[in-house]
Amino acid sequence: MRKALLAAAFAASTFSGILQAQGPIRMIGGLAAVPGGYSIVEIEGTTVLLAADVELLTFVNRTVDVTGSLRDDPNSPTAVFDVTSIKNSSSVFTTGSARIGRMMSMRVKHDGPSQFFVFLSLAPAHTPLESYAPIASGTLWVDPIGLQTIAGGLMFDRWDGDLAIPNDPSLIGLTCYLQAAAHSPMAPLLFQNGKKITIGS
Repeated sequence: MRKALLAAAFAASTFSGILQAQGPIRMIGGLAAVPGGYSIVEIEGTTVLLAADVELLTFVNRTVDVTGSLRDDPNSPTAVFDVTSIKNSSSVFTTGSARIGRMMSMRVKHDGPSQFFVFLSLAPAHTPLESYAPIASGTLWVDPIGLQTIAGGLMFDRWDGDLAIPNDPSLIGLTCYLQAAAHSPMAPLLFQNGKKITIGS
């Protein structure tokens, strides 16, 4: 069951690199105020501004669950994401600091009983997964090439764990991208917000 869910979700990697302007898009990520509007902090390498009739300011610096559609003008370096709904996400992934020779804390929150996964990649991505419903939901924020599953299991509401960072000076300055996903009974595999970590001394 787990392998089938992940295989279907990661089949979306053929769309990696840009947000697709077809169908609804769901993103769980951090909302930030940027010049000209708002953006999801997990999106790297491109500028996507959020436009909405609802007030977004109260959601800044929070992990949000947002749905909408993309207006991508090939003549503009900025794409516009038209928000149809936004709320504070109850499904959240957090990490502590990453330092060589130390343990990095991780926490996955998701209401009720669920199976969880924590993934690690050396590159970011942003691949919408709604076209894979009901198998997967949300956005894949990590590059599926070279993806590793570093934690997983069963939880109820919350899981807390640690990742051992090797005591290797050559790792200092290495940037990694992590993301968690949770699968509740009778629900799609929900991909949560992503975390960018840079290993320090």
